[in-house]
This record gives sequence, C-alpha cells and structure tokens, in this order.
Amino acid sequence: MATGAAVNLGHYRHSVIVGVLHEHVYRPLPTGPTPVPVLYADGSQAAPFPVGGRRMDPALVQQAADIKPLRVALLSIRHTDMDADVDLAWLSNRGASRIRESHADTDAWCFQRSLEQFRSFPSDALTVVDLYHTGLEPAVVAFYRALITGLTEGWLRAAVRPRLFRGPGLYSTGEWWV
Repeated sequence: MATGAAVNLGHYRHSVIVGVLHEHVYRPLPTGPTPVPVLYADGSQAAPFPVGGRRMDPALVQQAADIKPLRVALLSIRHTDMDADVDLAWLSNRGASRIRESHADTDAWCFQRSLEQFRSFPSDALTVVDLYHTGLEPAVVAFYRALITGLTEGWLRAAVRPRLFRGPGLYSTGEWWV
C-alpha cells in the first residue's frame, strides 16, 4: 500500500484487510497519518483510510490485556455459530447488508454507525473490545477507519483485538489496535 495511492480492498478477505491496514497504520511516518483512497471491487471509491504515524503503546496494550473485553460481533446474524461467543453485535446485518448503490455507500453507512457507537464509550476509561468478524469488507474497513479516527482525534479511549472467524468456535487473534 503506497502512501497516497489508491488501494482496492474489495478483492481481499477480511483477515488480510485487517492485517494489511494494521501494518500500515502502525508504520512510522513523521508527517502523521496520510489518507489513502479506498476502492472496492464494484469500482466505487470510499472515504480515504488514514495510514501511518500511529505508535503502538506497550503499556496500553498491557493495560488492555488485563481488562475483561466486551465481546462484539461486527455484524449480527452473520454466522449463527459465532452468536454464542459474543455479547452483542456492533452493526445490524440488515442495515449493513442492505442493497445500496455501491460498496462505498455501505462503507459510509457502517462508518457513520461505528462513529456513533464509539462516541457512546466512556471517555474516562479504556474500553476493550474483542471484535469477532467474518467478512463484508466495507463494514470491516469502515469499523477500523472509525476506530483510528476516534483514537487519532483523541476523543476515544479504546483497544480492539480482532478475532477472525475460522469456523465454529475457531478464531485467530489479530494484533491490538490501540
């Protein structure tokens, strides 16, 4: 992902998207985050994703690891096997999967809804989320864009650990987003 060049995220699985975005968000960049245009397989262009310049704080990661996480499915009723493993759903599958003109429109809806959800978190305490997800790439990208937006702007105190669905009761754990 070259800084400033558009990246087509519509051709990759959610596990690849999360790993690549994480790698580039936490890459040293002296100028701070740089917006990278996001393209989807349908040819639509979503809002840019801010990459680079975010530092991983080991003390914050340790603090997050010591807090019982809220277990959240990115989408409701996406995989019923996963529903028993989570406390709540972040986005309704009905809302996120609604037919829209483009994947960029779905991304925009998921981004706005995610910002609303993050704004409901307490500002005086670290909220830890284990985020369970399976796909719907525009929802995945929008969630992490909203998370990085809140963290970068300083109004959000959260730590998110991706939990990537691999089958009933099987998840791989991604890197912390703090």
